[in-house]
Order: sequence, then structure tokens, then C-alpha cells
Amino acid sequence: MNAAADIAEQDAEPLDEDLDGARARLRALGRAGEVGLILLDVVETLALKAAVVAEEEAGGLTAVAAARDLSLAYAKLSRSIRQSVMLEDRLETALRDRAAGLEDARRARALRRAEAEAAKAEAEEEADFQRVHGPRLAREAIVTEVMEQVIFRQRKEAPEADALEVEAAELLEEGAGYEAYGERPVSETVKRLCKVLELDPDWDDFTEEDWAKAEAREGVAGSPYVSIERGGSGECVLSVRGLQGVGLASEARPGTGPP
Repeated sequence: MNAAADIAEQDAEPLDEDLDGARARLRALGRAGEVGLILLDVVETLALKAAVVAEEEAGGLTAVAAARDLSLAYAKLSRSIRQSVMLEDRLETALRDRAAGLEDARRARALRRAEAEAAKAEAEEEADFQRVHGPRLAREAIVTEVMEQVIFRQRKEAPEADALEVEAAELLEEGAGYEAYGERPVSETVKRLCKVLELDPDWDDFTEEDWAKAEAREGVAGSPYVSIERGGSGECVLSVRGLQGVGLASEARPGTGPP
């Protein structure tokens, strides 16, 4: 699954961004608390007056009952207001946490999308690079590998072999007539390097390599895998069955042409 698909799956569920209802309920609760405080003041005032009247009219059952009822109402109203304040505090905290979580979710999604877009751009850039430079880089890698094998087979002692590998790499890096060697036949570059390094490659060692078969199939000029009649050196000819390169026959020796 690619990055874009991963992002789409993670963000499939829409974010609940509707906080207006929660804010409206919080405002209503706050308003109720304000009204409760006003009523509390009214009840307190009435209760105080009823208490004075009850005291002045000693024995007046009606005044005493009124004072008691108002005191009871005051207690209930006070308790209700305290509960409302606590509930309002919890709702405010929950709303704040929800808003913060929503913002975090938005940032996380934006970050994921940005990372996916960056990954996509990087992949496209890498694909473009490989499309333009891939064949050349692949051929350069083949040349390096072939030279390592040639050096190893002819100079097995590490110090000398290492020195030759370094010298071959320096020749390729510095140019020295090897510019764009990744665009030329592998055998051509290997021949030139071996001549400078006084090595004698055994082309038989590479007859099963794809690049050798490709040179034989394509009739690369100067290739040891192409017969002299077809423009190659004929040093280690590989015969091609048919002009389209359907397959390669068994190895033929120098001097033999294609069937």
C-alpha cells in the first residue's frame, strides 16, 4: 500500500468539528447559574425579612412557617447553584480538551498529508532519475564488478589486488578518456582498463552474464562475444539463435561465426 492510500485510510473517518452545540449548552448552563444567583439573593432577602417578622410577631405561626420555607428554599437553591458551577467547570474542561484534541487531529492529518506528498514527490524524483540515469549507473556498476572479478582472478594477493582496484576506480572517476563509460559497451571499457593495468581478462568467465549475452545479441562492435564477421573481436563468441535474440546457443570458440 502506498503512502497516499495509507493517509486515506487513516483519515477515512471525518473529524467531528461541530463544537457550537457544546458551546451553546455551556452558555445556557452559565446563564442558568447567573439566574440562580439572582434568585438566591432574592430568597436571602425575603428570608431575612420573614425572620424579622417572625421574631417581631412571636407566636405567629404563619410568619414562622414562611421564614422556614424561605430558608429551605435558600438551602436547595444554594445546593443547585453549587452543582451547576461544578457541572459548568467540567463541561468547560471537556470542551477545552475536545477543542485541543481536534486541533491536534487537524495538525496530525496535515502532517501526514505533507509527509505523503513529500514521499510521493521523492518517489517521482527517484523514478525520473532512474529513468534518465538508471541504465548508465547500472552499466557503471557492471564495469566495476567485472573489473573486480578480473583483478581477483589474476591478482589474488590482497595488497596488489586492492591497489589495482583503487587504480581502476581512479581512472574511471578522473575521466582519463573514460567519460560516459556507462553509456558504452561493458567489454569496451573493461578492455581499455585491462590494457592500462596490464591485465588479460578471460572473457569465458562472463559468458553467462546478461551484459555479455546482450552484446552478442545486439552485435556490439568490438565485443569479444561477437564474431569477426559481425564486427566483433571474436575472442569468445556467443552464437545467437535468430536475429531477434530468442536465445543463445552454447559457446563457440574464436573464429566461428553465427549459425
